[in-house]
Amino acid sequence: MASVLLLNNATATNSAPSAATDGASWQTALRCDEAYCLIRSRAGSGTMTGTFKLWGYFPVKSRAFGTITCDSRTALTDGQLVTISYGTGNSKVFEIDKAGNGVTAGNVQVDISAAADTADGTATVLAAAIRGANTPTWRVGVVGAGTSSPLTIYTDGPPTNLLGTAGNVTITETLGGAGAVTGFTGAIDGFWAPLGTNATAASKGLINVASAIGETGTDSIAHAEIITGLQGCSRVYLEITAIGGTATAFDAWLAPRGE
Repeated sequence: MASVLLLNNATATNSAPSAATDGASWQTALRCDEAYCLIRSRAGSGTMTGTFKLWGYFPVKSRAFGTITCDSRTALTDGQLVTISYGTGNSKVFEIDKAGNGVTAGNVQVDISAAADTADGTATVLAAAIRGANTPTWRVGVVGAGTSSPLTIYTDGPPTNLLGTAGNVTITETLGGAGAVTGFTGAIDGFWAPLGTNATAASKGLINVASAIGETGTDSIAHAEIITGLQGCSRVYLEITAIGGTATAFDAWLAPRGE
């Protein structure tokens, strides 16, 4: 039977997964939606028990967010800049144009010559400039109407092709005064989640209906349980939350159902 090894002679509890590389590869090795979680004791004595939680890593990318705090037209200086990147090495420079007479070649004009002399007036023009600068390879959105400061912006893109952490690139500015930026931050490339449901948060993902697995023979434990919902996972991880007995050691596998 083809399988993925989750535990090998494990003798102590382990922590929940945190890094994207924790656990074992699932999709690459054996892509399926249902599998048996197989657990057996390798050694031990006394009153042997084990409590296990199964985790899956879901490789879903999210948007990065940032903010731009604007200033009034009077407070700004012609030629001040905001640089917004859509991933590393892919940036656009937005240049404040107070007189309406143009900006440096290659920069995006933010013509505030006729804007209301308020921070919100500047924000409205800047939001329109950001939206107008979008291309298939530079996709930055503005939250809401984009008519008030600070503007909240984000790395956009097709839902199936978001940048994830590659979008966490610092926004820079030379606005001075009240002008300031934050981000881009907050995007992820995936996350770990316990597999399964339970009304108690701490019990989600626990094998054996959230109960400790006891001995099935003299000084031995053997357990098999069908796990569903695995197809979306790229990695799997078995956490030992509690272990009992003397010198208890466990092996565990995930084996596709039907193999």
